[in-house]
Amino acid sequence: MPEGSSRGGIYCMATIPAARRQGLAAAVLASLLRAGKDVNATDFWLQVTAANHDAQALYARAGFRAAGRYVYRQDSRQGAPAAH
Repeated sequence: MPEGSSRGGIYCMATIPAARRQGLAAAVLASLLRAGKDVNATDFWLQVTAANHDAQALYARAGFRAAGRYVYRQDSRQGAPAAH
């Protein structure tokens, strides 16, 4: 969290497939939110892909809501999956 800010951010949270649906991501998310509140964060942001419906449901249960959208583009010449 940047000094002087009251906003905390969660970036790049992932769970390996074999560990999904066990409550681990919810526990990690709750710990991150508590840690942010411990340093006076009053507002949190995160990013999740439109295709990741399970993560969106997790974040909605934690009180997050969609606040915006953007198109994420990658250069397919650098090994990123090409859009079809």
